[in-house]
Amino acid sequence: MTILARIIDDGSIRRSSGKHGEKSGSVSRLDDAARAGWLYYVAGRTQDEIAAAMGVSRQSAQRLVSLAMSERLIKVRLDHPIANCMALSAALQERYRLKQVQVVPSAPESDTAPTGIAEEGAAEIERWLKRSEPTVLAMGTGRTLRSAVEQLPPMACPQHRIVSLTGNISPDGSAAYYNVIFLMADAIQARHFPMPLPVLVSTPEERALFHAQPLVKPTLELGGKADVTFVGIGELGPKHRCCWTAS
Repeated sequence: MTILARIIDDGSIRRSSGKHGEKSGSVSRLDDAARAGWLYYVAGRTQDEIAAAMGVSRQSAQRLVSLAMSERLIKVRLDHPIANCMALSAALQERYRLKQVQVVPSAPESDTAPTGIAEEGAAEIERWLKRSEPTVLAMGTGRTLRSAVEQLPPMACPQHRIVSLTGNISPDGSAAYYNVIFLMADAIQARHFPMPLPVLVSTPEERALFHAQPLVKPTLELGGKADVTFVGIGELGPKHRCCWTAS
């Protein structure tokens, strides 16, 4: 028994039988899966509409659409810049054995604007803040990280602690502009532990002296126990000094 199908003007499917040969059940099911896949991905039909058109239950229609995907009868191509970002994310994750990678497109008007990275960074920070269990978040500094923190929605997170990884005093004695811990603490209502140190020191000896202060050591220890750390690494590219190629 050969199962034939034709698509009529209203997009429904009619089945007719012929005696021109036998077709195996597996091949027939793949045919049905192809029809269901076409109706779902090309014609834009719902599963209920597919079920009605093919004369099967909604559950059967759902299984047929899934079968079309699992048998690679359906190939999806995303024609959008975000598709390249997703491909780069997967390549970086595999190449460097990373747990998570997100590549975002740059703003059209500037390939150095932090907007896209800040949005993705804010989303990741928010995911950590929504945890119910107490969490220590260590925060770096910089323009992009500040932009990310500025996009956080108001939240009440008294169970969390945030700790600064950098000093918050500029060389002229003023507060460091890109230090994010105070801004973040106001947004999420969490306990915060600033680093009461200059952003830069003159010598390694001066750094060791500062780190030995009783007021500073607990902050350093808390930063070392952080559950997650957010830092900026600056700009990377062929024209930037941070970029190098290993042989």
